[in-house]
Amino acid sequence: MHDATYAMLNLALTLGRKREKLRAEPEIEQIAKAIADNFHCPSPEIEVLKYHEVSATFSFRSKTPPYLRAISSSLSTDETIPDQDGLQDIIGGLAAKLKERDSYFDLKRHLLAKFQTGTLGDPFVFATFEKGEWNHMAEPE
Repeated sequence: MHDATYAMLNLALTLGRKREKLRAEPEIEQIAKAIADNFHCPSPEIEVLKYHEVSATFSFRSKTPPYLRAISSSLSTDETIPDQDGLQDIIGGLAAKLKERDSYFDLKRHLLAKFQTGTLGDPFVFATFEKGEWNHMAEPE
């Protein structure tokens, strides 16, 4: 009986989270587009997690040949990988937009951002921002 009760509660929580993600999707897409337009960077993949947490992945194009690129990717090369100040500006802009959306959002507690480059199957993460802390793995090529 306990197992069935916990299974039902878990299902209810899972469905509730899924509902919240679907509700947030249009807003999140607008935020991603605004960040890409304002900072001339790739549109981030943003996922709203539980308890105000948000994950964002920025995938910069690599210098791979066109035949190895994802089908949907553009061939333009106007996206340059920003320096540390540029990455900080992107995080600041993203945090401001997320704070507008969710007044409880706190940059130092709720944001995980990943900056990567490389081919689709083997991306190279060159920087992460997790709960207020930067981690730079290496300089991107």
